[in-house]
Amino acid sequence: PLRFYYKELLKVQVPDGVVHYQQEFGNVFHRCVEALYQPLCSSLAQPRVLCEADLKAKTKEVSKVVGEQLALRALDASEGEGILMKRALINNLRALLEADLKRLPFAVVALEQNIAYEVTGPNHPTLTLKGRIDRVDLISDQIALIDYKTGFLDKNKLLFDPKEMQSGGKYLSSREAQQISLYAYMYGQQGASDLALRPLLWAGRHQVHSSGMRSIYDSEGIIEDLRPQFGAIADALQGAASELFNPEQPFVATEHLSHCAYCAYKSICYGEKEIQT
Repeated sequence: PLRFYYKELLKVQVPDGVVHYQQEFGNVFHRCVEALYQPLCSSLAQPRVLCEADLKAKTKEVSKVVGEQLALRALDASEGEGILMKRALINNLRALLEADLKRLPFAVVALEQNIAYEVTGPNHPTLTLKGRIDRVDLISDQIALIDYKTGFLDKNKLLFDPKEMQSGGKYLSSREAQQISLYAYMYGQQGASDLALRPLLWAGRHQVHSSGMRSIYDSEGIIEDLRPQFGAIADALQGAASELFNPEQPFVATEHLSHCAYCAYKSICYGEKEIQT
């Protein structure tokens, strides 16, 4: 919330010439994936099922695409952190393509899809939630909503419980599991399809499964279809919105300072204090 406030409301800009490679890595990775997969993207109405040749051809383009995307952002990959960043991007992209080869057949039906959802209620003004789904795949009779994660994912925190969206949660859910599950809910509210909606995370590091895809769990096991939880999610969003506008409830940006470690605005909150990751 504070980062949104600094960036979007106060319009505080990061000084020109300051390059934070760790912050930029995820953004560049997403743009590289978009550039690689866009020619393969079809639609739900007319899905094009990919084959092995499609993905193997893209594997040969990885180095070229990485170079182009780094150049677009004026990121120097000739020395220091830039060299490490380029190598990591190439390795992650090849790992993603290798993971997708093992998941064939499927169709990519959307990339970087913007979604929005309004939360209305008697105890708060209307809130508009916005997000962007990294990728939407059609796999037989199921829609997979995929979020790419290039950093560390705790395999013990992939449990999704809608109640965790409100304060007082036990933090059994990771923010990554909550994010992609919320995106799947918002996608489902658009009524684009009657197919099962499955939230997935692609883990660039610490992969649990050979495919590199991590399933989200609930108390009954792997979530193959999130739709049965839509009612609980709607209730949780109402509760969270009511909490947000409750003047008697103090605001706490985060109880986990590690979340702030790579935020461009951390010095506003903590000065020169070192934050442990």
